[in-house]
Amino acid sequence: MKVFAILCSLFFSAALMTGCKTTTTAASTAMEKEVKTMPQGRLLEVSYEERGMNFPEYGDFKLSRRFGPPTLAFRHWSDEVKIEVSDSLFDVALNIIKEGRMYEYETLYDDTPKGIQMLDGTKWDFTAVFEGKQYIFSGGRSTWPEDKKGLDLIIQLLTDTAKKGCEEKQ
Repeated sequence: MKVFAILCSLFFSAALMTGCKTTTTAASTAMEKEVKTMPQGRLLEVSYEERGMNFPEYGDFKLSRRFGPPTLAFRHWSDEVKIEVSDSLFDVALNIIKEGRMYEYETLYDDTPKGIQMLDGTKWDFTAVFEGKQYIFSGGRSTWPEDKKGLDLIIQLLTDTAKKGCEEKQ
């Protein structure tokens, strides 16, 4: 940010001395961050995977209605399970994505210093696929978004649905 402030200061000083009226430069435009917007269209798929030292009872979630009726595939301990779910589950997931502004998440969260190979920690991946080949992808290595409430709610939604599905199968 300091570099940007210095560039702006130098540019505006030069503009004042030369009588230039413009306030946009290639440097300031390049420094602006890409604005991420919520994908439009119907939510077709949500997936979340996490790898690390802990092994939760439910994981490796894939909520999908891309190729048939709505289903949730997941891992229950070491078993792979697939259950049919209500189409309304996608509306709940979509609302969480919107309210949690998950479309603004960075593609990768990684605080690992360059040249260091991490042998432990947690790796996670989140994907949401929409009609029109639009998607949200975010992942991380032992670090998460500053505001990860949306991610926590998606994980809870998928976990609760998986747990209920397993209970109903018994």
